[in-house]
Amino acid sequence: MSRVIVIHWEPGTLRATVVHPTSGRAEVEAVMEVPWDDGDDDAVGRKLAEVLDRYSPSRARVVVSVSRQALAWQHLSLPPCPDEDLPDLVRLQSDYNHSSSGDLVGLDFLPLSGDAQMPHRVWAISLSQARLTKLHRMLRAAELKNECLVPLALGWAAWARHSAAAEKQKATIWVAPQGAEPTIWATVGGRVVLFRQVQLPRDDAAVLAAAVANELRRTLLAFSQEQPQAGDPRVQLVGDRWEVLAQLADELGTKLQRKVQAVKAETAVAGLGQDGASEVSLPTLGLALDEAAGNAPLVDLLHPRRRPPPRTSRRTYALAATAAASLAALVGWQAYANLQAPLTAAETAQAEIQLLQRSSDAMREYEQRASSIRGWLANSVNLLDELGVLSNHVRPEPLNAESFPADDDVVVGKVVLQNRQFTIDALAKENRDVQPLENRLRDGVHRVQRGKTEPSDALPGYPLAFQSIVDVTDAAASGEATEP
Repeated sequence: MSRVIVIHWEPGTLRATVVHPTSGRAEVEAVMEVPWDDGDDDAVGRKLAEVLDRYSPSRARVVVSVSRQALAWQHLSLPPCPDEDLPDLVRLQSDYNHSSSGDLVGLDFLPLSGDAQMPHRVWAISLSQARLTKLHRMLRAAELKNECLVPLALGWAAWARHSAAAEKQKATIWVAPQGAEPTIWATVGGRVVLFRQVQLPRDDAAVLAAAVANELRRTLLAFSQEQPQAGDPRVQLVGDRWEVLAQLADELGTKLQRKVQAVKAETAVAGLGQDGASEVSLPTLGLALDEAAGNAPLVDLLHPRRRPPPRTSRRTYALAATAAASLAALVGWQAYANLQAPLTAAETAQAEIQLLQRSSDAMREYEQRASSIRGWLANSVNLLDELGVLSNHVRPEPLNAESFPADDDVVVGKVVLQNRQFTIDALAKENRDVQPLENRLRDGVHRVQRGKTEPSDALPGYPLAFQSIVDVTDAAASGEATEP
């Protein structure tokens, strides 16, 4: 088999892993890192081409994987629809902004469940157009042909599919408790039906075991609700640190009161000491094995799922011939109608002109009256309605009510209405009684400003005379004022 080069793109670094798949196993030939920040993409591409030169990259198959933090993940619940309509529905519901050319590259989805009768659940995964352009520029400078662009997290499912522990007939919940974002997914009949990445602690082994156990309980509960026909699933751990994995499997089995099996990764690794880091992630190897076997990745941002092209058949050709004949008849009829259209339009226009001439004088008078009425309505308000609102705001409680605030009572002496403005002259016992009244008047459709305030002896017990100027907004005129 030919070499597979998996280029993992994570913030600030490109890690290239050269893999030679042999009989279902992955022999790692080299792991190399090239720094990549926001600098010169062409220079990074040339550097990558330089370090890969001895491994004949032009004859190798190149897979680019992307870290989770560089991607946008969106869990979508969609209505029932046929599978051929699902790509269009995902693109309508996702938050991804396509390029101006309408190219759909950069957005793909992982279907979990659903069909034409049951609602769909999918993970929509996207990479921004800016990052796509940056990646294409770097690969072009490196003279590499990218076969697919996949999220690294889905490499775990690819690795599990190639492991000896994978059995398509059994429902399985897989756990990869490695790194800051462990991956949990479930398969039924070899198909991924549930996928999660969670944030777990990684320093304290006891805390890690408890956190993984809690997440597994949640996953088992969700699996039983979403896949009731699959039965009781088995739980398997995958990873490359066998001692830690086996100990964690025992602790999880005790906490969950069920069997948890650790799957040992057996991969031939050679020649790493001369070319760089010795740690090779299992998701990277899973993606390499999938590419070598010709398996399509679960999500490929470079070749996203699309609506299948329509099928051609004799019926299609017959419909096309019928449509062509109908179009010819339509063209003939349209030509005849085009000859008659100017005459008909001229007759109609002449009749309308005569009708408008007869009615123009009467309509002009009606329009002047309507304009006068509209102007009057725009500059005035309904006096009775406004007085009712004003009285309720001045005295919200009847005089004989036990809760009547006698100490805060005010007396209205005069109300002057001019267009859409009230001027209220009133008397109060003291200055602090004025503010509650003005607050009640500010009900959303009335704006209040204080006028002059001065002593008064017009009414015993009410030594303070004040003035409030109330503007009625357009909301009151349109009937939107709320009841006090």
